[in-house]
Amino acid sequence: MATLSITVPDAVATRVMDAIGATYGFAAALAAAAAEDPPRTLTKAQFAKQVIIDFVRTTVKNYEAELARAAAAAQTGSDITLA
Repeated sequence: MATLSITVPDAVATRVMDAIGATYGFAAALAAAAAEDPPRTLTKAQFAKQVIIDFVRTTVKNYEAELARAAAAAQTGSDITLA
């Protein structure tokens, strides 16, 4: 399995975590985790990691869907005669 690693310098780590948390809804995710039975803890770092994983998954899925759409469009041809 390949590893994708991102190193965030300590000097900006708080800014990065705060920005990801604010942009992608850390407060709501934290509340949802606390409301689970049993409640679970969620750190900003865990949340940021999941956001990045979701971003990669969504990006790959969208890219592959676009490739499939383009392949299907190429097979159907562009000439359609309507009366």
